[in-house]
Amino acid sequence: MQIFYLKENSVDLLKKSDLRINSKFYYEKDSTWIDKKYIKHNLFLPFNIAEVNDFSLKTENGVKDDYDNMVIMYENLKFLTDSQASDERLWAGMAHTIFWDYMQKRWSVPKNKDDLNSHILNNYFFWNSTKAPFLNGLSRLWWYARFTYDEELDDPYELTKYICNNDINGKIFPLLSCVFANNKDVFKNIIKAVKKYEEDNDIKLSREQFGMLKTYLYRLSGKILIDQLSSEDLYKIISERIIFIQKSNGWKNDIKNIIKKISKNEFSLEDIYVYEDELQKNHPENNHIRDKIRQQLQFLREEGYVEFLGNGKYKKIKASIIN
Repeated sequence: MQIFYLKENSVDLLKKSDLRINSKFYYEKDSTWIDKKYIKHNLFLPFNIAEVNDFSLKTENGVKDDYDNMVIMYENLKFLTDSQASDERLWAGMAHTIFWDYMQKRWSVPKNKDDLNSHILNNYFFWNSTKAPFLNGLSRLWWYARFTYDEELDDPYELTKYICNNDINGKIFPLLSCVFANNKDVFKNIIKAVKKYEEDNDIKLSREQFGMLKTYLYRLSGKILIDQLSSEDLYKIISERIIFIQKSNGWKNDIKNIIKKISKNEFSLEDIYVYEDELQKNHPENNHIRDKIRQQLQFLREEGYVEFLGNGKYKKIKASIIN
């Protein structure tokens, strides 16, 4: 199987100079338009680092095929170094040649032409993100497998399967925005710890809860070197935090409901303190209600529900708590 990559100037040509006039061709069923249009140009070069056996990606079931395709892609291109797999030219080259059909079926071109250019840039190239390798329609398959492949497990792709079944875009991808998660061993240990906790306690973290865990780990990384923690210590930290998050969810929902009762869009701590007795009844084990109120308002502020105006005053932001 011959893999071709795009020359550097070819990437610039397709991605920048000619993108607008070429965008209509991305509705085509095959990529022969490239050869026809650029007959006098040699846009591609053969990638001859290693011999690659013929392989194809599944296209029948859309996102449900992602796990299988991650395994297929990584198994066949496992020889790639991280540097080679970070090269936009390689994935853009394959997207415009041997995997054109896959790209058309898995990442179907939007009918709304206003979204077309961004769709092409995001899926066929690396665009607008330091995490572009995890967004590109092909490279994401390799990189998610790379970050979760673990030979120490009976099934080395066990964690790969887990992330594919657990809101990869809403929970897993945002974790990669944290600097410490750029270390694949740290990323893998975090996923392992969450997976183990969920299995041990027969629960499934929501997107919101996972986001709260990510925020906590991000803060923690400013105090300690997370990549120096053993997998056992990391599991202990994550388990304790998940327990805290689960307990806090009741509190947070209570505070959100109270804020919703307040008719004004701007409110003060005193407006919340009016409900102190009600909160005490709901949480009889807590003897520091006002401290807890301030803590939950901090959480809601971080999650974008409210804005802190200073001097104990807040403003509602998200529609779900605005009357």
